[in-house]
Amino acid sequence: MMLIQNHPVPIITMVNGLATAAGCQLVASCDIAVASDTSSFAMPGVNRGLFCSTPAAALGRAVPRKVALEMLFTGEPISAQEALLHRLLSRVVPEERREEGGLTEPAGAVAGQGHLLLAAGPGHQDCLPPHLPDHGEQPGPAGWPEGGQGLPPEEEARLATL
Repeated sequence: MMLIQNHPVPIITMVNGLATAAGCQLVASCDIAVASDTSSFAMPGVNRGLFCSTPAAALGRAVPRKVALEMLFTGEPISAQEALLHRLLSRVVPEERREEGGLTEPAGAVAGQGHLLLAAGPGHQDCLPPHLPDHGEQPGPAGWPEGGQGLPPEEEARLATL
């Protein structure tokens, strides 16, 4: 999964069905995640006496803590709409549009920007805070300017050399 996070171009995942455990980890690790409205996501290890600790790390970075823990402790799936609400997904498209390119539209849009994205190099997602605040949380993770706005000084310096 580190290859996905450090890849020099954005990684897009498209789901049409059930994504469980490592599949859910893959969705959480990608830069852009699109799913059909009939898709669902689960961490069912607990139903078999296991705890999905490796997928839990990626899930915990993608969704609010309480949502991740509920998925991990209950094993119950969440719908595509719930996954979108909790930021596991970037977009949900109607099942009937998946054949028309509804799932691939973001890939085409990103491909059209290729030269700009390649110029950013590996770690392109590092320009975002590692965790965007939920309702009631204070913005500004460690190392970020006051209030979580803008880029850390070292990131501004790196981008200025491109």
